[in-house]
Amino acid sequence: MTPNRRVLVVEDDPGLRDFYSDVLEIGPGDRVIDDKLDVTLVESGVMAVASVEDAIRRGEPFCGGFFDLVLPGELDGIETMRRIRELDPHLFFCVVSGAETSILDTIDPIFEGSAQDWEFLAKPAGVEEIYRRALGMSARWNHRQIVEQQGERHNVLAGLGMLAAGLAHEINGPLGFVHDNLTTLKRYGERIREAMALYDQLEEALSDGRPVTDLLTQIHGFRRQKKMDFILDDLSDAIEQSIDGSSLVRDISKAMKALSPTDRVMSEAADVADCCRRALLLGSHEIRNEIDVVTSIQELPPVRCNGAELTQILLNLLVNAAHAIEGHGKIRVRTYGMNDRIVIEVEDNGCGISADRIERIFEPFFTTRASRGGSGMGLMLVRDLVEKYDGQVEVESTVGEGTLMRVELPTVAEEDRG
Repeated sequence: MTPNRRVLVVEDDPGLRDFYSDVLEIGPGDRVIDDKLDVTLVESGVMAVASVEDAIRRGEPFCGGFFDLVLPGELDGIETMRRIRELDPHLFFCVVSGAETSILDTIDPIFEGSAQDWEFLAKPAGVEEIYRRALGMSARWNHRQIVEQQGERHNVLAGLGMLAAGLAHEINGPLGFVHDNLTTLKRYGERIREAMALYDQLEEALSDGRPVTDLLTQIHGFRRQKKMDFILDDLSDAIEQSIDGSSLVRDISKAMKALSPTDRVMSEAADVADCCRRALLLGSHEIRNEIDVVTSIQELPPVRCNGAELTQILLNLLVNAAHAIEGHGKIRVRTYGMNDRIVIEVEDNGCGISADRIERIFEPFFTTRASRGGSGMGLMLVRDLVEKYDGQVEVESTVGEGTLMRVELPTVAEEDRG
């Protein structure tokens, strides 16, 4: 990961902006540094908000910023920070002001108790201190990214472990049928060979003109004693069960392959119905027998999303829905088209999510199931993957009634469809 060294400076004084430029782009003591900070200087709150929006849109967010509290125009320093915090909650803030420290009480609410995300620097600030603060914001931003990525990898590995354990159970069932049926078919084959040996003797006797009365009696007794009529009927059932069992194992294997890293290099066009079926198959071990799954899955145009990642999105939503239900319940999976977008809904009638928690469910490491192994990374991964393809995720929930997760993704342009 390339370190983020992009710093925003919001300062209306031209002289101070030049000062920041000299300090941050050259370094203290007029010495040229190897890893220069990438500095953006703006003179108003409106320009600061626009710069952050543009940086996010380009996928090059700022690691931190220096903010003057007294700014010209419609946005003062406090409102500027509030809006930027809403746009990019990962950005670190250094408030630079000569105002009374009492004004700091108005800043804390912006960060909702996350005191580590902002700091105060009194004017006039020295060269070394400004430079040190900038490097500190960069270091903290990059460290946080590493921690979140490690957490995401841990979550993926833990999820794969749970998935593998569940799928092992799913596969063991049909494999058990196949094994038992093959053992039975082997025994039936031996009986059939014995019967064929008797019929060979009958054929030879008839060819030689010898009496066959005793041989026919022996064949009739063998047929009754060895239950050959039952064997012939059961052969068909055993073979059919084996075909069904091996087909299920094959389908699970294909669905697992769709989640493998090598499959993620596929083109960014996914069949929604196919991905829904894969996710339902892979998530079946998490959905208890007392939970009914109702589907309304339409055949729709492909969406602009990698198939493996769409399957992962749906699997995470299905597992979350299943875990939200205590006892009997229902999960509804529905897809439909809306203009040039496809909508996928996963709805449950489980415990629901309170209003104060809905805002946090996409935060890394936030979970309501910590005691049951929840890592708090599943929905963050859903959001990140959906937004990666210019989609959006919406949540509707009522405590005690259930939750609806809605994913919208753009369709592949008709001229780009294979």
